[in-house]
Amino acid sequence: MDMKSSFTTSADSKEDMSLAQPLLSDKEDATALPKVVSKSSLSERSLQLCMLAGCGAVYAGRTVIPLVVPEVAAELGWNSVLVGYVLSFFFWGYAMTQVLGGYFADRIGGARVIVLTQAVGAASLLLFPAVVVVWPAAAVMLRCLLGLVQGPHYPSLGSLSSQLVSPARRARFLSICFLGSPLGTVLVALVGSAVLQKAGWRLVVTVAGFLSNLAAGFLLERFGNFSAIFQMAATVSVAGAVMFGAIGSAERLQL
Repeated sequence: MDMKSSFTTSADSKEDMSLAQPLLSDKEDATALPKVVSKSSLSERSLQLCMLAGCGAVYAGRTVIPLVVPEVAAELGWNSVLVGYVLSFFFWGYAMTQVLGGYFADRIGGARVIVLTQAVGAASLLLFPAVVVVWPAAAVMLRCLLGLVQGPHYPSLGSLSSQLVSPARRARFLSICFLGSPLGTVLVALVGSAVLQKAGWRLVVTVAGFLSNLAAGFLLERFGNFSAIFQMAATVSVAGAVMFGAIGSAERLQL
């Protein structure tokens, strides 16, 4: 074996060994937290609970309108074309921001993107019952807005977990976080259907909006430094509740 082949074999062995090593050790992960959170204020388990609640709120928000849209269409006289727009424009918005969400999550932090999208999504749900009665086209716009803000959620979650969770535990961490998606869907399908029969579609959508806002508040409490965004979302939420009480017909609640 000549010197050149020996050098090539040695270099290949070193490259294989470097590829076999993990990108980040557990010790490095503990000290590599981004500025958005502090090591003492946010543990891996609390982060997991935050993301579990966030994924549940995301799917509850996207499922509630398809659940109530037959009742809304019958009450407000929507035709099949408008119903199709309301249902489909969510995914147009979702597709437009999914790639951009990952980009911004890497640039400004996944936590910031997730909290902002949760707050805006909750506001769009809370405004829905009151606004669509006055302006039916607003239903399409609010659904598109909900899709726009939900598109970045899962890319941001992936970016956040890559920074805070070691590769050895990342798959289990994400699998538990993603469990919130079917749980949110089941919650809306079971509880929302019962509330829809007893109290009407307005209350179902309003409750889904408040649950999404609670999830945003939970994330804010854990991550911190987002008080201005939460206050903005809370203001819109209160405005939506006032409009719901002022414009929504109390007789249609059937309480």
